[in-house]
Amino acid sequence: MLDLIANSLRRTWLRTVLMIAASTMCFLLFGLLGTVFLSLNKSVTGDDSGRVITVNRINIQQPLPVRYADEIARTEGVADVSLGVWFGGYTEQPGQQFPAFPVRGAPYLALYPEIAVDPAGRARWLDERRGVLVEQRLADEEGWQVGDAVVVNSLIWPQQDGSKAWSFTVSGIYRDDSPFGARTLLMHYDAFNEARRFGTDTVAWLVFDLAPGADVADVARRIDDRYLNSGNATRTQSEEVYQQAYLNQFGNLSQIVMILAAAGFLTSFLVLANAQALTLKERARDYAVLLTLGFRRATLALAAVGETLLTVGIGAVIGLSVAWAYIVWQPIDLGSFLPDIDFHGEVLWAALPILLLLAVLASAAPLASTFRLQIMESLR
Repeated sequence: MLDLIANSLRRTWLRTVLMIAASTMCFLLFGLLGTVFLSLNKSVTGDDSGRVITVNRINIQQPLPVRYADEIARTEGVADVSLGVWFGGYTEQPGQQFPAFPVRGAPYLALYPEIAVDPAGRARWLDERRGVLVEQRLADEEGWQVGDAVVVNSLIWPQQDGSKAWSFTVSGIYRDDSPFGARTLLMHYDAFNEARRFGTDTVAWLVFDLAPGADVADVARRIDDRYLNSGNATRTQSEEVYQQAYLNQFGNLSQIVMILAAAGFLTSFLVLANAQALTLKERARDYAVLLTLGFRRATLALAAVGETLLTVGIGAVIGLSVAWAYIVWQPIDLGSFLPDIDFHGEVLWAALPILLLLAVLASAAPLASTFRLQIMESLR
């Protein structure tokens, strides 16, 4: 059986190479897109922090009055409350932004225990009004060290003198391995609020924890009902739902990824099926001879499937290996405000049934033809 498959592949070596190349491209695309899909999905479904977000009901770009923070803090069922503002930070090129947020320091750190900062850096930041906390990967990219004086430009906020170049001191460097935590800079809201030219006393969102036993739906309803008829109605939801809404701003990325992957597999299937059909047509006489010599039709059918499975398998190994190497050595960057993309082992497990299905479907027509093969007509 193996000799039969090997001889068949060597006989049409150029077609074999093209089939392997087609399956390689297919599984390379699957490896990259599958990784993006899983990373986006895990960034949302993996969140179990229990945090709740309040934003403007119109959309998350519209501000809310900062006084809402104190009012929500007095709501039954609410624990720690902090806030945030989009800063639009960059150092040199506006197109190379990183997440920078003015926040209320102490409650923000209490709400986000995944922010791993040493006690000295924490105390120093809370004490320095113009201090910033910088995530480790951003500090490494920019070459920043604790105590450095740095300038961060804002795409959005000018200072009172009209300058968008803000001066800070690096108070501490922290590590955050959560999906949205990489390359982030935190500054003090009060200092930012006093220095900006417009938008004073407004925030982009409020974030809080629930008290033990509180129900998120009940707390969210009471908060939103309170501001329903105000000029700044709110939408309160779990952080997981908020992150999904945030990702939806960029379009349905998961659906786009699935469509592209399906298109890749359809193209690969058509190439493989066409190649197998041509192969069977060329080998009809050879198959007739083998049947005359006593080979069973089932054996020839298995050889056809095995040939396809081997070529697709080789292409899958090459394609997934290249995808893994690319993601590890040259990480995919979807932009500073989207989660990091990491290679997931689930992609490999998902590729196995797809590999088998692709091989069987591409061999379906040759299989049917093999069982219908007429020996006398093929020998003419």
